[in-house]
Amino acid sequence: MSAIRMTSISVASGRLARPSRKSAVVQCSKPGPAPGPADGQNNNNKRGLKPGSGAGKRAKQPGLYEVQVVTPPPRSLGIYALPPNTQCGEEIDVEGQGYVVTTVVLQYKLRGGKYVRHHNRLDVQPTGRWLVNQMLENLIKARYVGPTGSQD
Repeated sequence: MSAIRMTSISVASGRLARPSRKSAVVQCSKPGPAPGPADGQNNNNKRGLKPGSGAGKRAKQPGLYEVQVVTPPPRSLGIYALPPNTQCGEEIDVEGQGYVVTTVVLQYKLRGGKYVRHHNRLDVQPTGRWLVNQMLENLIKARYVGPTGSQD
């Protein structure tokens, strides 16, 4: 049986990235602080969330999400029941592994003149990989302060 733990990380509000006809993708606009409790407390927020109905099915209902790891090679972890308000920057624990949600994808299809939810997906990164990516982004954005004088 799989156990899922979910922790909220404070992240700036998401922005709507270029929606296509079939999907709306919400992507994190600014990274938040490192995931996990800030003052060393063990945050056991177990909700008893269980895997979905099985492999090969689509996660159509509001609480079901297909969890997919986006680091190369991308792979699916399966369909899991998570709170419907799961958003970017939250840390989830799937089968003992920690992941940070980077993208929430909600796909809709047009049926009978109405848009009907077709598929829900969470793109996640392992927590260690997410931390390394944040550190590298900060290095790229850092301002170089070198020695004064002429640079020949």
